[in-house]
Amino acid sequence: MFTEKRLLYFRFDLKANQDYIQDELSLKDIHLTLQEIELLQLLIGRQWIVQEEKQDKDEHRDKDREKDKNKDKDASSRIRVHIRLKY
Repeated sequence: MFTEKRLLYFRFDLKANQDYIQDELSLKDIHLTLQEIELLQLLIGRQWIVQEEKQDKDEHRDKDREKDKNKDKDASSRIRVHIRLKY
């Protein structure tokens, strides 16, 4: 898990407890673009999986509002994912 946290910091400038949450052997609430997700999957190895997090209705509604406000910003195209062990 230490390696994945360092990767998120050095490659994507994401910090634990600020940009995402560590929950035992998972890292949650990571917001990345589709291209960043693909790169992360290539870099973390076969034993880890990057998976999109499901959103409840309120979060989905809020995200849609945020998209409307920030149509031209890259942040609006971010997807919330988590990293966990495959096995």
